[in-house]
Amino acid sequence: MIYTVTLNPSIDYYMEIPSVKRGTVNRSSEEHISCGGKGINVSRMLNMLNMENTAIAVIGGNTGSAFMEELKREKISIVPVNIRDNTRINIKLSDGTELNGAGPVADKTTIKEIKSLLRNFKKEDFVIFSGSICRGISIEDYGKLIEDCVKDNIRVAVDGTGKILNGVIQRGLYLIKPNIDELSELFDRTITSGEDVAKYALKLVDMGVENVLVSLGSKGAILASKDGVCCCNAPEVKVYNCVCAGDCMLAGFISAINEGADSISALEWAVACGSARVSCKNSFPSKDMVGGLYNDIQKI
Repeated sequence: MIYTVTLNPSIDYYMEIPSVKRGTVNRSSEEHISCGGKGINVSRMLNMLNMENTAIAVIGGNTGSAFMEELKREKISIVPVNIRDNTRINIKLSDGTELNGAGPVADKTTIKEIKSLLRNFKKEDFVIFSGSICRGISIEDYGKLIEDCVKDNIRVAVDGTGKILNGVIQRGLYLIKPNIDELSELFDRTITSGEDVAKYALKLVDMGVENVLVSLGSKGAILASKDGVCCCNAPEVKVYNCVCAGDCMLAGFISAINEGADSISALEWAVACGSARVSCKNSFPSKDMVGGLYNDIQKI
């Protein structure tokens, strides 16, 4: 079974505004609302791949109720960790400007409930911790949640900022999925070349991470493990929307491993998932669409 954990989900309010003028009224020509959070997006992609999964998310207030209703409509299996404060709202403008809410404040009861849910996981399950951490949960708390899973032989993947990764990389993780910016943040240096990506990804393996999947955008991805480094180029596609491409890549890799694929095949499937996502405007790609791109990757 695959579980995703989103500790600070959001309702994302998208507004079509070509340019924003500060200090005056700005009117959008179009709006739409979506439930957000990296773990939620991983679950969305797993659903598109027909892969059974359950999302766990910290949910609260009136916005949290709306969040739950939307996910039910999407047929995403979700277990809420209820909190009194409202689930945050993020405002995203068409010019790339984002106004992200801080989100709710967790307390000891919240952490206790999350731990209780994690105890229901079984050996060899996958749990994917993805995205930011809500206020009230420290990096140390976060690390202990991961350690509890690892001690029970549950495979843990983490996708987060360099600060988050730095706090958990020595806790027996099955996988982390940084992009180049997050890898640079993690080592406090600018990393640009493929050679440097491979070098620092292998450093993370030496520090105890079993697999390091580094997304390279249009250039594909690199996977580092104790067996070395393998690379996969991305197929050529028309790019419409890069949002959630990394989440789709992560979902693709874990789903392939869950079905018994080797690491190289899983890497190729992950890149196909990410490439399929960017070629869609506002939707998540179908499994058939991913499969078509996967066949193209096989020929590279």
